[in-house]
Amino acid sequence: MSESTTFQLDFITPEEVVTSKRAEMVVVPAVEGDIGVLPGHSQIIARLRPGMVCVFSNNEIQERFFIEGGIAEINAEYCVLLIEKAIAEKSLNVDLAAQELDDLREKTTNNQNDEHLVKKIMIAEAKIEAINYPPYS
Repeated sequence: MSESTTFQLDFITPEEVVTSKRAEMVVVPAVEGDIGVLPGHSQIIARLRPGMVCVFSNNEIQERFFIEGGIAEINAEYCVLLIEKAIAEKSLNVDLAAQELDDLREKTTNNQNDEHLVKKIMIAEAKIEAINYPPYS
């Protein structure tokens, strides 16, 4: 694959570098909507919402990761994703995610104004959505 048809993708959490490689295209879940990143993309910094990051190669999705949010820095030559947490699609489990959501909702019964719990519920709902309806399938 020639350099002109790819860009550098760096996908980083506080604990690890999830991936650092050349990519043809990446779709990231930005707060304002999904962003498709191709070589030569205009410069942008975007906040990321909980959802799936899809990494393409040979015009097919090669990897998907569920993220809980973060920041994307994109330009013509690279895409850097600084994210809170990433889970490979193959490690997602709908039953565990549903149980997590039920547990969180039970906790909010007495703590409806707890912003931390509300955020965790939003992430759990997004995780179930991503498992049941993977984007760009």
